[in-house]
Amino acid sequence: MTPENSYNGDALYRTLARAIYLAAGIFLGLWLLDAMLAVVLFFAIAFIFAIALNPPVMWLEAHRMPRAVAVLLVCGVILAVTVGLGWLVVPRLIHEASGLAEQVPEYVTLLQRRAADGLKDYPAAQERLRFDPEMMRRLLPSMQVALTRIGRYSLSLLAGALFGLVLACTVIYTLTRPLL
Repeated sequence: MTPENSYNGDALYRTLARAIYLAAGIFLGLWLLDAMLAVVLFFAIAFIFAIALNPPVMWLEAHRMPRAVAVLLVCGVILAVTVGLGWLVVPRLIHEASGLAEQVPEYVTLLQRRAADGLKDYPAAQERLRFDPEMMRRLLPSMQVALTRIGRYSLSLLAGALFGLVLACTVIYTLTRPLL
């Protein structure tokens, strides 16, 4: 091996090592950003809410109300409005969802009739679309699948409620102790 070949090999090795280190650094940086994204978004949302709620708090503070009381009053009004809207909307949503669940078999039958009317000239396709109870049992989820989904939705609802609680606490703290 000549000195020129040895020099070219060392330069190639250093270039490849730098490229690998650069790729690893970029990968680790992106991985860190991905891991921090949820936390950064959480605090961004909390600060946006705090910025939006700060003017009424400052107005109450300007009218000789202590800041902590003003924050609690504004948050209490928002909570009351949210609960009031929920009290008005949630029962109607439950009623509509239960009505839809009761009417699913009728909708399936109606859809089958319309498909059969459209396929009058195709008897083989019409035979495949005939309604039978076994098909309905296969279309609707089993009790085990339904319970699994209910459990999953319950956990998602619990996680969402916990997220909302921590977000509310962060917003209240940020409003009570603003950065100067």
